Amino acid sequence: MDFINKIDKDLYDNIVLLDRKDSEVQMNDEFYLGFGSYETELTTYLPIVRFLQTGNNQSLCKGIIGSGNMNLGPEFLITPKRISREFNLPIVAGFEIGGTHKDVEEFEIFLSNQIDGMKG
Repeated sequence: MDFINKIDKDLYDNIVLLDRKDSEVQMNDEFYLGFGSYETELTTYLPIVRFLQTGNNQSLCKGIIGSGNMNLGPEFLITPKRISREFNLPIVAGFEIGGTHKDVEEFEIFLSNQIDGMKG
């Protein structure tokens, strides 16, 4: 996800970018799950479902960071919205493809506040 590469590197520890081969990784700490929006079952949806069903991953996931293409209209963020509904997880950030500079700034502020809240 190009968006994640734009944020402050100190915030990475709280973000998981899921790759299909990592779908059965078990998390031990709270995290945010970032992924793109594709309507193909094998590309994104099924690996995310497997990941969230592994160990305590669903309960440790604080929210979803989704990207998509606004040109798709109602299908914008279709996979993040589906996962959000099915697993009762909030979409904490949704942006077009790589996100704008403003999207990055707003998300860094959000994530910094969340991290501070986890520490306190």
